[in-house]
Amino acid sequence: MILLLPVNARPKISGSILRSYVPQNDLKFVETEEFGEVSYIEYNQKNKNVVIFLHGSRFSADTWDTTGILKRIHNHGYRSIAINLPITLHIEQRGTFLFDVVNNIVDDPKSRIVVVAASVGATFATPYVMGERRVVGYVSVGGILVEKRGSKNNVPLLMIYGENDRLLRSDPVKYREMFRDTRLRVIENEGHACYIKPESSRIFTSYLLDFLSSRAQWDKNIAPSSFKFQKRGTSPTTESEITPLYLFFFASCVTIGLFLWRKYSKRFKLNKSNYQ
Repeated sequence: MILLLPVNARPKISGSILRSYVPQNDLKFVETEEFGEVSYIEYNQKNKNVVIFLHGSRFSADTWDTTGILKRIHNHGYRSIAINLPITLHIEQRGTFLFDVVNNIVDDPKSRIVVVAASVGATFATPYVMGERRVVGYVSVGGILVEKRGSKNNVPLLMIYGENDRLLRSDPVKYREMFRDTRLRVIENEGHACYIKPESSRIFTSYLLDFLSSRAQWDKNIAPSSFKFQKRGTSPTTESEITPLYLFFFASCVTIGLFLWRKYSKRFKLNKSNYQ
């Protein structure tokens, strides 16, 4: 059976699942070198303070739009972007995917970015947050944690869980092992997708806005040279890190050249004197 919906049909929000039909804001597309064409929804393109939204496995970028969250964040002056994620992408490629897509959409090195990731969206977000220097805040919404690092990250982290989410019992401890500055918020009577229902969506937005205004490091000073794309979610290499290597290599070449010149110039002089 094929279900035909009118063009202006709007999904009804009920329970903990919201299916995506027609976005309130038209989809945009960006072409990436490795992953092809990727769609996203965007509000307030000119602002340099950017909030990136990543959906869970049962949802899409439209979820953030239909719940009104994108629009509310935009109304407070932020550039709001929700990206459609390839949920079937291999786990090791997800950080690379997000680097590629965001660097194509947000190409201004002066921009500062807060990432909001729900559920499996965190498998894309975490390696990106750990490696991208423009990130000034991270909001994990029942985010699934798949990666651990030895050293703690200084990016402020807000964890939001539903009261009945089973991940609430274990994952906050794991996140605190990875991030120095962490806070936890719990939405009552909610499960894993704790931001879908109208009232929960408003509570979620209030928590997010409070984080954006009080804890996100929007004034973080980053040298323009640090904005370089790096695959596999690793830390972008800066010119300040590359330059000493070049200087060392250049100095070594000069030293070796001088040594060889002195050595062979003496032999040349001795050979020349023997023929005189």
